[in-house]
Amino acid sequence: MPDDPTMPADASAPQVDLDPAAVFDLELVLMRVLQGAQPLGMPLTVADPAAPGVDPPEVRLQLPEELAVRVAAAGSVVLRDHESTPLALLEDVHVDAPASAGSGLELAGRARALRPRESGENRAEALRPGDLESADALVVVGRPPMTGDAEALAAAVAAASGRVLVLVSEGPSQDGLVPGSVMLRLARLLAAELGPPERVQVRSAPLAWRDPDSDLVLGQLLSSAAGAVPLVHLAARDEAKGARQWQEAREALQLGTDAQLSLLSPGAEPVLRRWRPPRHERGLVVMFTGLSGSGKSTLARALRERIASLSDRSVTLLDGDVVRQMLSAGLGFDKASREMNVRRIGYVASEIARHGGIAVCAPIAPYASTRAAVRAMVEPVGDMVLVHVSTPLEECEARDLKGLYAKARAGLVPGFTGVSDPYEEPLDAEVTVDTSQMEPEEAVAHVLGYLRVGGWLAEVDA
Repeated sequence: MPDDPTMPADASAPQVDLDPAAVFDLELVLMRVLQGAQPLGMPLTVADPAAPGVDPPEVRLQLPEELAVRVAAAGSVVLRDHESTPLALLEDVHVDAPASAGSGLELAGRARALRPRESGENRAEALRPGDLESADALVVVGRPPMTGDAEALAAAVAAASGRVLVLVSEGPSQDGLVPGSVMLRLARLLAAELGPPERVQVRSAPLAWRDPDSDLVLGQLLSSAAGAVPLVHLAARDEAKGARQWQEAREALQLGTDAQLSLLSPGAEPVLRRWRPPRHERGLVVMFTGLSGSGKSTLARALRERIASLSDRSVTLLDGDVVRQMLSAGLGFDKASREMNVRRIGYVASEIARHGGIAVCAPIAPYASTRAAVRAMVEPVGDMVLVHVSTPLEECEARDLKGLYAKARAGLVPGFTGVSDPYEEPLDAEVTVDTSQMEPEEAVAHVLGYLRVGGWLAEVDA
């Protein structure tokens, strides 16, 4: 890292905003934990640490071809986080190879740190230069600690002559379920159990979890950077006893039952219960998806009214037209704009769920990847029920209340879902209803029944 932590960026260089995984990897490269041979944010395949004498360190990143050519022509690029903070200047940039995933090119260059990152969670306890080198043992917390981890943890602490460093990611757990703020509280509890604070310390680290193999490599790299010290890696997706116990406890938390929660390490249950309360108190997003004219908006309005009248739960309807006017004003109807509209709806819905409310929304949401992105926003803070309104295209087009299908057939509305743009039928819908085969009241009752049986609406008499 530079002596001046606020070194100015090159105003003439192109700027690229990195995704969170790439931001985390960039910081680990600058800390000499990751090699520059690893493209930022991509799967990890090399467990050799960065060469200590290489300065400035090499960085590789993969970009769309058009942007990569422009960056390579400029010879440098400023790498930023999602808050547009300039983190590093990549110099001597050149095209190194085709991108390993999808279309694009892989660039390589030398990184000069510009500013420390301020975004993200748990920054007060962030990993600092020198922390790894002064550790005599590492505990990497990739999931909540379990009783099955006790023996390995005790052995690591007993074998360490000095400081034990407990590392937890700023992001969620390795399985993507438990938020970083909750994982930090669990790591603090674990550290207090392992020893006094002058010997066992917690650090929040820029660890981007990917796949089981990459997660294993990342743990090995951290141990190597610390001088090949003993490592206990509480991984979420391996065959260790603690990992198996977490799978059982995770299922119990999801269902809102008490079974298997005794397998959690001491003090962890109340922390996880506050994060994952029983379903009748937990935030929920009900997303209807289907073609235009399928009846999803009608069902969403009726569901909101039924929940509001039969339950004391707070429920909000994110109406598509209102969202377009208030939240997505300025967006068009091209693919990118439609995807962004759905993501914005998902973000607002996830915030409602975060605070224990119920959000009901009914976008067309034609793409599986966008629906998956919404689910990924929601599930760390609540639950999501996807309702596929599977009314056939022929019936939707026959209804054509707004005349949109006729305009689309005439070529007046480009990229219209079901006509000139595909609708990817969901494979992960919890509920499916077809309003050509049932009345709206019956369809709503079907959804209410699912919510009641699942425990989200225990007081509703469907």
